[in-house]
Amino acid sequence: MKKLANDNAPKFWHMHASGKAGNEALRLMKGKSPKLAFQNKYEIISYISSYQFFYGPGPTRIPQLESCPTPIFKSSAKSFSPSIVFSNPDLYSKRFRDALNLSRKEIQYIDIDFSESTDLFIENDYKMAHILCVGDVFDLEASGFEQYDTLDEGGGNIVGWRPKTANGIPIIGAIRFVFRENPSIPSGLFYSRWTGQLMATDELAESVIQSGIDDVHFQDVTFVDPEHKLVRLKSADGIHIVDYESFCK
Repeated sequence: MKKLANDNAPKFWHMHASGKAGNEALRLMKGKSPKLAFQNKYEIISYISSYQFFYGPGPTRIPQLESCPTPIFKSSAKSFSPSIVFSNPDLYSKRFRDALNLSRKEIQYIDIDFSESTDLFIENDYKMAHILCVGDVFDLEASGFEQYDTLDEGGGNIVGWRPKTANGIPIIGAIRFVFRENPSIPSGLFYSRWTGQLMATDELAESVIQSGIDDVHFQDVTFVDPEHKLVRLKSADGIHIVDYESFCK
């Protein structure tokens, strides 16, 4: 593990559940009798997909979900209680929500039905997270994207961005993320327009880390390992380049 100076820190980090927590969630969801189940996941995804998302030149605010069906989640795993339940859409624990300390204009939390779950899962008071902000922080052209003609949700013609292609096929290894000199930052936590990553400001990442939460990772997406083994992470004791598979065991 290589530690780097904090003055090399990027201004923004890709926030996600730790590899260990994410892998454990996926393991528990497998099998004929899964111990972790998002029982109406596809109903929820279908509902969310009807709302404007992070593609296109639209607003920097994603509409709140009105009359969203109640997500039904079941957990029989006795010791599984991460800050983020990796379920796409994800669930955030109360402790994690408190650490984020975001306003209702920045994030919406949807109550879930976890009545058939373990006491530990219920005690964490999970809610489904719906991020409401979209930011422009990447220099897309410098990052390996190209413009193309597409349609917005209303059927109007717009110019979009996609990874560079050759004969219509994405070029492997073309993406090397570069931050814009003048980013548009609507919140401490937001989706990146066109690329889709959930991004956090360095200040928000630091606040979450200092709260003692250690199972949420903040990753530098501008760091690229040609062998796809190493990642650059922010943690309580600095910034490190780590072998992610080994790090997450």
